[in-house]
Amino acid sequence: MTLMVLATACGGSTGSTTVTTGAGTASTTTSSAAPGQKTWFDDLAAGICFDSVFDGDDFDFSTPPAIVPCDGPHDNEIAAMVDIPAGAGGSYPGEEAVNESAAEACDTAFEAHLGRPLGDTYLAAFVVWPDESDWSAGARQAVCSVYAEEPLHGTAFSGSLVIPGETLAVLYEVDGVLDVWLMDGGTGELTRNLTGGEPGDILSSQPSWAPDGSAVGFAALGVGGEGDLFLALVDEDGVLPLLEAEGSDDRPVIAPVATKVAFISDRDGDDFDIYVLDVDAGGQITRLTDHLDRDSSPTWSPDGSQIAFRRRTDGNSDIFVMNADGSDVRQLTDNPAFDGDPIWSPDGAEILFTSDRAGDFDIWVMSADGSDQVALTDHPASDEYPTWSRDGEYIAFQSTRHGATQIWVMRWDGSDQSLLALDAPTGYPMFAPVAIGE
Repeated sequence: MTLMVLATACGGSTGSTTVTTGAGTASTTTSSAAPGQKTWFDDLAAGICFDSVFDGDDFDFSTPPAIVPCDGPHDNEIAAMVDIPAGAGGSYPGEEAVNESAAEACDTAFEAHLGRPLGDTYLAAFVVWPDESDWSAGARQAVCSVYAEEPLHGTAFSGSLVIPGETLAVLYEVDGVLDVWLMDGGTGELTRNLTGGEPGDILSSQPSWAPDGSAVGFAALGVGGEGDLFLALVDEDGVLPLLEAEGSDDRPVIAPVATKVAFISDRDGDDFDIYVLDVDAGGQITRLTDHLDRDSSPTWSPDGSQIAFRRRTDGNSDIFVMNADGSDVRQLTDNPAFDGDPIWSPDGAEILFTSDRAGDFDIWVMSADGSDQVALTDHPASDEYPTWSRDGEYIAFQSTRHGATQIWVMRWDGSDQSLLALDAPTGYPMFAPVAIGE
């Protein structure tokens, strides 16, 4: 349920305004303001971010809000300033009429700004309209702003892109339990819990689809704190163990061909390296890397001949690629910032990755040989864990733009960045390689 705060401002008042949540209105203490006197609405406009002014548990409208940069943490973002129709002869139309006008106009403004109704987002509304004192001082607009439980970073603006016919596997947490769920790419709704976890279960990696869409691989920490690998069945209920052994095994990625699974492990007493489990060969495990620091985030090329991965050296992470047998290791990125989470495009020509080289985590893309590295997102919030749709036309990723981790989507070139998820926290998306449920 979306929270909406509706409040009448007190122009020039030394009193405070007590607001109620839900669809309630506010009781207000007002005082007269001379025409031209500064009001709470002065200097506000669509696109401005501000921090609310509190007096104890109440909003204090006697002091204008503190306008702050949108690229830093902020309480509120103004989606629109909407005009309030005047009464007869330009007079104040009355609190009830102003309330109704502001609420209706702001609902429309929120949907335009967020790409979907406010009730389908993790955000809440803070709507403020002028009282009679503000009106006499020249205020003729209401403030339509949004906020979240956690501070916002960057604009909350969203397009309206959805991807009907696509299914994603995601991790979703509810009541402290983290599970693998299926998400409808056309609606953003969570449609099925594949793992049915218990309190205390800790899932620790991005899901990985079997090539035929019959199962989703994932990692979870056991009671002893060591990771094991599992398969969640898609067409029927059930979770099957994939690899249970000494040491911590994590980040399973099922190969697009054959029956192999790349994963990371510290089973040999070192930091994490990359291994391959061959299910058809009786569960044979082959170590592919032997690096003094950490190797992680393996991902198969579409033909299964290569594996891209993240290598950490002296605290810095870059993206490398090697043949599927561990030979011919080549470095693709060379940047003092973090580069990680690589994933190949369906045609094998490009690799998506996450980088904070611009100051915060964004989604980047490069050619498969490491050339032409380009940012697809540029947002002060954290954008991470990208994934391609099966036709390569769309990209999903997790983002904290609305104050919580949710799934966003965009086109292959970074356009039409849009909120998809209806629930939070939801992350680690992975597009299904085939149509599911048809």
